[in-house]
Amino acid sequence: MFSMQGMLNAENDACPACGYDNHNRDNDAGFLSGGMLNGQYIIGRALGRGGFGVTYLGFDLNLGRKVAIKEYFPANLAARDTQSNDLVSYASSREDFHHGCDRAMDEGRTVAAMGHVPGAVQVYNVFRANNTVYLVMEYVEGHTLHQMAAENGGRLSWKQLFPLMLQLMDSLIAVHGKHVIHRDVSPDNIMIRQEDGTPVLLDFGAAHVVSDATMSEHSVSLRRGYAPVEQYSAMGRQDGRIDEYALCATVYHMLTGKKPPDATERLIEGTKLTPLRQLGADISAQEEAVLLKGLAVKAADRYDDIQAMKTAFVNAAGHGKKSRRWILPAVAGAALAIGAGVFVLRGN
Repeated sequence: MFSMQGMLNAENDACPACGYDNHNRDNDAGFLSGGMLNGQYIIGRALGRGGFGVTYLGFDLNLGRKVAIKEYFPANLAARDTQSNDLVSYASSREDFHHGCDRAMDEGRTVAAMGHVPGAVQVYNVFRANNTVYLVMEYVEGHTLHQMAAENGGRLSWKQLFPLMLQLMDSLIAVHGKHVIHRDVSPDNIMIRQEDGTPVLLDFGAAHVVSDATMSEHSVSLRRGYAPVEQYSAMGRQDGRIDEYALCATVYHMLTGKKPPDATERLIEGTKLTPLRQLGADISAQEEAVLLKGLAVKAADRYDDIQAMKTAFVNAAGHGKKSRRWILPAVAGAALAIGAGVFVLRGN
């Protein structure tokens, strides 16, 4: 058992748990500045801010480990009372804020209740405090796919990406098998785990349970360039083809260095998606055809599910590619990894 007493000799000391120097504290005004949550978790520095919440580095005193703690904090609906740390909804947004808290709690439980998906990052806890909802999950050390590309001049090769993509497809297939869709796959939500190089699909903050009863009830939650057109509507059928599109958009961006045009521009304005090989991507014509089908504007023109897309990719990779025998051995036996969260950190 760890105690809070003695963790920091002074507020601005370096933390013995994570090594962060609090002289460089970057928690902005309105964020939690430290202290204890739920009698168990010490709040550290803010890791990021999105439209629906803030993620903090934390420390679990009971289990003696670093964690990531996500706070439901939609900036357009509420502000923090700096005296009590409570979130206080704006008068005009009270109903929306409380509905959001209820949904965040329900979806946090849903992600945790998915059980052990092979390689899944476990959600440790979800609870209410400070008039909002917190989710505690594994803190994954590594770098995002976006950062990986930046370190390689802004783009990655197909040889680098394809083994990672196969693992991510397996992870999403398993998640969809639990009747959950992710709805926020992007280069910033894929972490490459430092210890073994496996991809970790982070942030199920926009996740939705697929059921007949709720098939047409969705919040409009999306990331432009990666979200298909059906995700822009609060009504209408949404299924695993949302994640299919987003994963293909992610790979397109990483291969070409260019984010795909917004799906609504493609549908309404006729904006064309430039073929990857025209942008210098080192992908075969057969594999490019599979990726572009996954990026079809209309869901009906994509693969029925990610399993079908994976099969198409494997077949395309083996088509006249005897010199590329690295593909399947590179991923055989690799650990699948997905992360879970309730609140999404939105970026541009």
